[in-house]
Amino acid sequence: MESWKKLKIPVIGITGGKGGTGKTTVAINLAYLFSRDNKVLLLDLDVDAPNVAILLGAKLKEVKKVKDFIPLFNENCTFCGECQKVCRAHALFQFGENLPTLVPELCNCCEACKIICPNNAIDNGIKTFGYIHEGSIYNNIDLLVGELKIKEPRSAKVVEEVKDYAIEQINNNGYDIVIADTAPGAHCDIVIALDGVKSILSVTEPTIFGRHDLERILQLIEIVNKEANSKIVLNRADMTKEKKIIYELAKKYNSEVIEEIPMDNAVLKSYSEGVPVCKKFPKSAAAKAFNKLYNKMRGSI
Repeated sequence: MESWKKLKIPVIGITGGKGGTGKTTVAINLAYLFSRDNKVLLLDLDVDAPNVAILLGAKLKEVKKVKDFIPLFNENCTFCGECQKVCRAHALFQFGENLPTLVPELCNCCEACKIICPNNAIDNGIKTFGYIHEGSIYNNIDLLVGELKIKEPRSAKVVEEVKDYAIEQINNNGYDIVIADTAPGAHCDIVIALDGVKSILSVTEPTIFGRHDLERILQLIEIVNKEANSKIVLNRADMTKEKKIIYELAKKYNSEVIEEIPMDNAVLKSYSEGVPVCKKFPKSAAAKAFNKLYNKMRGSI
């Protein structure tokens, strides 16, 4: 897995412990604002539910399938059962003198079964776990979108592949900045997405749930990327009177609320039309707040 640390251009990770806080809204509006003077690569690493392209009204095309090893048993099998014993994922079952039965949904592609087999009875099979799509919009924004195949559990593998593919594209296409929209939560997908990112924006909301899940992501950032410039975006800041709990948490983790985005019907209207609010309603309260955020980020990267 490649790291963002090798890149000479800035990478901004947009993340958050809780779903529905507005991560993607922040990501697409920042991408649009940066694209006025820069060539932007916008990544959708929320591979379970990618929606960056939907919110931008962008068309995508598949450029790569995400594949990995899966065991195929041949006539050399002596039904010894060693493969089943070594399978930590419990994806293999041995019934008498029959070829082992594989549950592909459980297989984690580690190849331990092939390594342990004493009879060279396992060939390399290939299984597709997901896809990488690309597109472009507004002249200066290119998109790379990861999508996990339905019913497949290996979202982290897809995130890893999208990230590696993105680094190849960055080295070949002269981008000025990368914006990576991650999945919500605090799990392995997020660890992969944020590894080596120089600037991280954690998007939250002024609620008890927002505070709880923001703390989870701030804890994760301290573990996996403590060197990052980690800030907080308080979205729908006037939705409740609970802003204080977010500011207190920011202080606890030596971070800060870099910008507040107000509740604004303009966001809903632009959202439904697949256009960033900063483009559709540039004079709206939300667009003004996004411009403030953009100016602060531009000055810090």
